[in-house]
Amino acid sequence: MDRKLNPQENELYKRTDWAFFYILDPIGVYQVNYARDEYYPYLPQIFQMLMDNKLKYEIVKLLQRIAFVNM
Repeated sequence: MDRKLNPQENELYKRTDWAFFYILDPIGVYQVNYARDEYYPYLPQIFQMLMDNKLKYEIVKLLQRIAFVNM
């Protein structure tokens, strides 16, 4: 992130990171400690979409692209 997040935004960012790693986990690495940062490159874009109140299907479309094209 280029700017400092307020406490609510910071909490959303942390929860987005947690959900992506532990729930979505497209490549199945959540049990590997050294892989904790595996999805960090994707977080800013996902977080920004949440902040911009993008429609659910747009976010799902991005997550699908990340899981099936980028990985």
